[in-house]
Amino acid sequence: MGLFSSSKPTTVVQGRAFVVPTSTGNLGNSVDGNHNNLGHRSRVRSVTVLVMSWVADGGPMPSEPQKLTLSLSNWLRIVMYTAGTNDPLAARLPAEIHVPVWVDCATRRIESVDTDVAEAELEPYREAAREWWKDTEAPLADARQLIALHGGLEEQWLREGLGFDLVAEWERGAQILLTKAQDPV
Repeated sequence: MGLFSSSKPTTVVQGRAFVVPTSTGNLGNSVDGNHNNLGHRSRVRSVTVLVMSWVADGGPMPSEPQKLTLSLSNWLRIVMYTAGTNDPLAARLPAEIHVPVWVDCATRRIESVDTDVAEAELEPYREAAREWWKDTEAPLADARQLIALHGGLEEQWLREGLGFDLVAEWERGAQILLTKAQDPV
């Protein structure tokens, strides 16, 4: 596969743009029907902030950040959001991301991101993003966290020679997780 997945009219030129860390997120929320968590590859309307880093025709590049709305898979949105941050997941991602874009020759504004090529380029990071998605955003994320809590508490209880009230700690931990699941903010 080449640098870009399809050709565009001659009014645009190929380019690359830096993804500003933590700028990529869902547009709206689940109330407006823009929350698709059926799978890590499911697409959702997203917003991101990009800064031009290269343009094929060598012409001028605007230095100001540009906000774009695009359709991204959940895993790609997570990679674009997290790369370059202090988040633990970022240790498994590139320090920064430059995505392929189409730039309008007249205005020098980014017209679109070539998401097919971006996904192909960032494929090595898909599994890390999928794991994070399963633990945080997937429909069964809360259930996975409760099971992990139960298993972890049981192991600690056995290591400490039954030294604490396992049921009380389980109830306290479950209450914290369930309260957080109802109000994630």
